[in-house]
This record gives sequence, C-alpha cells and structure tokens, in this order.
Amino acid sequence: MMQSARTGRAGALVALSVVVLAVIAAGCSSNDSKDSSSSSSTTKETTTTTSGDDTEETVAFDKTIQAELAEVGCYKGADDGIIGPETDAAIVAFQKASGLTVDGEFGVETESALREAVSAGKKVCDSSTPAVPSGGAACTAAAIGPAIAPATLLSYRCGGGFASGAQEEGGSQGFDAAFLLQAKGGSWAKANTGEACAAGNPLKIPQSVLEGSPCEGS
Repeated sequence: MMQSARTGRAGALVALSVVVLAVIAAGCSSNDSKDSSSSSSTTKETTTTTSGDDTEETVAFDKTIQAELAEVGCYKGADDGIIGPETDAAIVAFQKASGLTVDGEFGVETESALREAVSAGKKVCDSSTPAVPSGGAACTAAAIGPAIAPATLLSYRCGGGFASGAQEEGGSQGFDAAFLLQAKGGSWAKANTGEACAAGNPLKIPQSVLEGSPCEGS
C-alpha cells in the first residue's frame, strides 16, 4: 500500500509539471509574437519619416534657388519651393546675363555661377534682362491659350522666347498633341517647326522647352 501511494503521488507531480511547462511555453510564444509585431511597426514608422524628410529637403533646396535668383535680380516671384514657368524663366534670364549655355536647366555650371554671384553681391539681371521670355510675351495660360485655340491648353513651359507643351485637339475624338510657340511683339504665335526643329538647334531654343515640343519626336 505504501508503494502504491508513492507511485500515485509521483504521477501527479509529473502531470503538474507538464501543465506548468505548457503554460510557460504559451506565454513565451505570445511575447515573441508581440515583439515581432512591435519591430515591424517601428520599421514602417522609420520609412515614413525618411520619406517626409526627403520631401522637405527638396522643397527647401528649391526655395534656396528661388531666393538666390531673386538676390541677383533674376526672379521676382515668391519663394514657395515650386519650380514652375516663372522660376524656369528666371534661370534662363540668369544664364543669358551670365554668358552661360542657355538650356533652362539648373545644372552644375549654372548652380556654381549663381553661388558665386550671390557671394559677390552681384546683380546679374536688371531691367534690360526680363524675367519673362524674350519678346515680352507672358508665360501664363491666359497668354498662351489664344495662340493654340481652338485646342485646349493642358500644360506649358517657357524659355528663351519660346513656349511648348501639350494641347487637346477638339472634336469628338480628341487627342493630345505637342505645340511650339514663339514670342513675337509681346504675344505668342505658332513657331515654324521646320526651322525650330532643324539639326543643330539654329534658333537656340532651351533644351527644357524642346523636350515638350513637336521637335522632341522629330
């Protein structure tokens, strides 16, 4: 009888040990799952923050470009960090006044020349160097729209006395097409694409304008 009681008590202890180990294992598994979820969440937050920082840096850099162009007298718009037609025209005006290659692009050469002009406190552009394209035509939808009528203006860019962009042709089966305009007498007129698109760019149209014109596909 004594031996049987001991055997029964030992069996109970073994069973209890199994239950305790099962509870501990379940707890560890739950914690591991929580830790994994927490780690994943942290990674996502870090990625989002980095993306936001990149956007803020880009806007800050563009604002600096506008502020410096204004400081040398080539830009009269707002320092809003939005590089649009007015800022593009200011870059072209700066390149012309500085004797640089007029391509409308803010490349290394243009950036370096602008930094030097700002450091020297030099006014590169003046009243004789308009911030709008040569010819006196305003780089606005209101000024460009009539020149491409009856088509509808979709987008545009200006530089060096030329404007290009996309227009939607009329009719029941409308389609998008590129256009190229030239500033003449204070307004826009359709450019002679045969001459404008000739090899060697004889009219010295800024590259940024050519890229959005019919010349791009010729």
